[in-house]
Amino acid sequence: MKKRISVLLLCCIVFISGCNMPGQDNQKIKKLDPEKLDSETTDINDRADYYEKYVTEPGDDMDEEERSKYRVTLHMVYKNAEQYQQDMIIFLRNDNVVEGSMDVGEPDIGLLPGVFRVISMMIEGHDSNLGEIEILEPGMEYTLTIDYAQKKAILSDYDEHK
Repeated sequence: MKKRISVLLLCCIVFISGCNMPGQDNQKIKKLDPEKLDSETTDINDRADYYEKYVTEPGDDMDEEERSKYRVTLHMVYKNAEQYQQDMIIFLRNDNVVEGSMDVGEPDIGLLPGVFRVISMMIEGHDSNLGEIEILEPGMEYTLTIDYAQKKAILSDYDEHK
């Protein structure tokens, strides 16, 4: 009888500890650490390794629904874009990986979290850096305004009533 209780108790302990094992984090979606992606404190290889470990690898283990919740949604606003209707906007991650692109006029884009340089392919007749944005928290929604007069990309909180 004591053996049965001991075995049963041991099974319960293994089951309980197994549910709380390190590395088996129920929350796959984590905010990225800006210090690990800061271009002044890290080199391109450090950033690439960090993206691989905290963005790419977790994304590989997600199903389509989890991946869609992991992506950051940018709702696009184009100001003073009349003469730039043929432009393309490129999102270049700070480890030199192109994460996404879109034509002017498209309403939104989903990107994996990261630090991005926003590039216009047409301002001044060639690639033009509109600035850097940090979208570090998965699943968030933001408004990204591309202002052609100021030649800037402006990230702000998303307000669906705008």
